[in-house]
Amino acid sequence: MFTLATGLALSPGGDVYFAGWTQAADLPTTPQAYQAKCKVSSVGACSSGFVARINPNRSGRASLVFATYLGGQNDSEADGVALDSLGNAYVVGLTNSDTFPHGAAFGTGTGPSAHHGFVPIEGSTFVAKLSPDGRRLLYSTLLRGASGTAIGVDAANQASVAGSARKGFATTTGAAQVSFGGGGSDAFVTKLNPAGNALEYSTFLGGSGSDVARDLVLNNLGIAFLTGSTSSPNFPLRPGAFQLTHQGTTSFVTALRADGRSLYYSSYLGGSANSVGSGIAMDPAWNAFVTGTTRNDDFPVTAHAFQPTLLGSADAFWSKIVIAGDLRASLKSNVASIPRNGVVTFNAQVTNFGPDGSDNIVFTNLIPKGMSYAGVFSANGNGCSQPSMGATSGAVSCHKLRLEKAQTFYVNVYLRAVGTSGSTVTDIVKSSAQTQDLLPSNNSTVLSIKIR
Repeated sequence: MFTLATGLALSPGGDVYFAGWTQAADLPTTPQAYQAKCKVSSVGACSSGFVARINPNRSGRASLVFATYLGGQNDSEADGVALDSLGNAYVVGLTNSDTFPHGAAFGTGTGPSAHHGFVPIEGSTFVAKLSPDGRRLLYSTLLRGASGTAIGVDAANQASVAGSARKGFATTTGAAQVSFGGGGSDAFVTKLNPAGNALEYSTFLGGSGSDVARDLVLNNLGIAFLTGSTSSPNFPLRPGAFQLTHQGTTSFVTALRADGRSLYYSSYLGGSANSVGSGIAMDPAWNAFVTGTTRNDDFPVTAHAFQPTLLGSADAFWSKIVIAGDLRASLKSNVASIPRNGVVTFNAQVTNFGPDGSDNIVFTNLIPKGMSYAGVFSANGNGCSQPSMGATSGAVSCHKLRLEKAQTFYVNVYLRAVGTSGSTVTDIVKSSAQTQDLLPSNNSTVLSIKIR
């Protein structure tokens, strides 16, 4: 009998959760597991998903925190697992079983044929949440018309899943793509609410060819980055993406905003032959690291790459997709000199010179020696924090959630001259963003004025 693990997650404490598919009716489940036995079919066969948790600091059987089947009386498989901060396990997989346990269900029909085990499944996607001890099914939801194999969980305990879908899949009003694009399948992304019984958003992602999402990762703002494969010449892209030209079946890298209504980033990634993106990860600056398989002699490689040419009929690839802006700060004042106790206006601007937009911009102005704080105004920011009026130390900090290429963030800081007459005061402003910046050296600037 075969048992395959296809999904893996690591808890902050080092416990390993994994999920997969098994034909074994004697899988070593734990006492009081949610489903201790395989629900065998009418012909006595077991074909079920499973979920397990291992504590590597224990030895032998004691290391198995829990192991449970997760399936109905026909074919089911668990494909991906993710964790929340409490250790609850969120599992995505496929089932064609009418007896698969579930509460809510969305959509109609069957999803495209997909499998990680040996049994192709045309059925529904299930999204299930298990307690940390594997004893309780906290929710289980079916997405009909879809074959989902990738999952992530955000800080609000909302699960996002991705895979392939076709007509019958349920989309939400205002989603990025509410209609099926054509071909054998479209990629899809669905975000569930914390209770798993409502769709926060649900969208197709595809064109006239066949499109499949194979992996997904969420950043700290809930933006879903995914990779997969597409044969669509009209796959949805974003201006300024790395590769806008379609040359055949190729991988893609796409990011969907947290509300599911529009794309944050989307690009092809490949050459003239087949490429498939199969895994994606992300660093704190939101650079996407993508891996997969390619048959491309002309797959895009960088200078001094570890392996610049194709050596087999198909090779693995690894790419880093940099999403970066270039913030440049400028500063001017309404006067060149100021009498003691007078107020000067420092007009600051932070402009994004691209090539991409920047997120979570922070503007900071330390109160310089010889000045006291008199106020702040930002015409297009998303809020400022400030010291108390008259403070001679501390900092003004203003924020902007998003600054597109060629846009400018405006901040006016008002300071009162309290220093000695004849002295020079130097004001310093700085800017930063969560996304990568191509030239950090121009993120700050200074301006000096005299107190008369």
